[in-house]
Amino acid sequence: MKECYDFGGWVIKYDHSNSYGRTYKKNCLKNNDGLLVPLCWNHDHHSSESLLGNVSLDCDDDGVYVYGKLNYDRREGLAKDLIVNRNVFLSPYINELQMEGNVVVSGVIKEISLVLERIDPDEC
Repeated sequence: MKECYDFGGWVIKYDHSNSYGRTYKKNCLKNNDGLLVPLCWNHDHHSSESLLGNVSLDCDDDGVYVYGKLNYDRREGLAKDLIVNRNVFLSPYINELQMEGNVVVSGVIKEISLVLERIDPDEC
């Protein structure tokens, strides 16, 4: 996947507080390394219309980096433009979330979304 991708970017950096007050403990998501998960629009993972492609998760000591491949259809051009022009953010949707206060200690990444603003996916 890393050899043939349309974009890449950090989705989680360990030991940094995110926009909704959570901090991801170092290596808390290492069990997700190498997984291929859907790339969705705005955490709508219940509709095939919102499926934009997929991402490969690369979990290292710094955080989770994704390598994304867009589906080839009418939405691909728009998604690419939004990514290239930095109009969207990468946002993880995590299940089986284990927390210690505001610190994430483990979880399973189910999808990554392109979102217009940083949101807490638990609110979706």
